[in-house]
Amino acid sequence: MKKNTNKNVDLTKKSTNTQQSQQKQQKRITMNDRRILISRNSANAQKANVINIRDTINRVLREHKAAKNIVIISATYNEKGTIVCTTREDCTAATILKYKEFIFNELSKIDDAIRTPQVHVE
Repeated sequence: MKKNTNKNVDLTKKSTNTQQSQQKQQKRITMNDRRILISRNSANAQKANVINIRDTINRVLREHKAAKNIVIISATYNEKGTIVCTTREDCTAATILKYKEFIFNELSKIDDAIRTPQVHVE
């Protein structure tokens, strides 16, 4: 405590609040951190059911005993034919990509236009 113009000021509170806000910023996962792009050979190739894609990825994660929060919540195709997968709010794409070989092996059975995995994580 330090006295400042007849007021008691606790200097440790400010640093604690700053540390807490920094921790919250570090824990915040952006939408970009949650998105996985799976490229395909051709945008015109036949597309697999997106629910099957999502369920297949989640099944592979369960088979390899991934933590319960490591889940894909949606899969869609964009206008270029790329599959866009989104993870849960508390899961990053990097966490899912630890299982990319297993996921690729199963997805290639569903959609034979999927390209070999190329990871670019920022």
